[in-house]
Amino acid sequence: MSRSVLFTADGDVDLDGAYSKALSSRQALDEKLAQLVTARQEKRLAEDRLADLEVELASNYRVNNPDMSQAQFDKQVRWIVHQDPEWKQLRDKITHLAGEIDALDADRSVLKQDILAHTSRMTGIGGYLFYCGAEKLALFD
Repeated sequence: MSRSVLFTADGDVDLDGAYSKALSSRQALDEKLAQLVTARQEKRLAEDRLADLEVELASNYRVNNPDMSQAQFDKQVRWIVHQDPEWKQLRDKITHLAGEIDALDADRSVLKQDILAHTSRMTGIGGYLFYCGAEKLALFD
């Protein structure tokens, strides 16, 4: 094996760089997963509050209008719910959180692929170094 091949294996392979990139991608993935958990939890809480608010608005309206027919009541409640500012704010928050969750899922997928690419590079480099070692041993036989 020529000296230039061994020099290339030692100097240009950058095994430590691939390892540090994999570690940094893993840390970024951990941060994204924590953000994803937080966003999902916030969305669940907002959805629960939205459901409670809808029941509360319907209940209050039923108390004030006990003799209204069910069909008319359903129409009115739907209109009242959609006019409520807190309901609108919660719907906007849920929509925003859904978009944020989708973006975090996409980031998570990209980071997973980065980790796979860096670890695959380390595996390939390991195979190349094994080959170089076998060539070097063959020189002594």
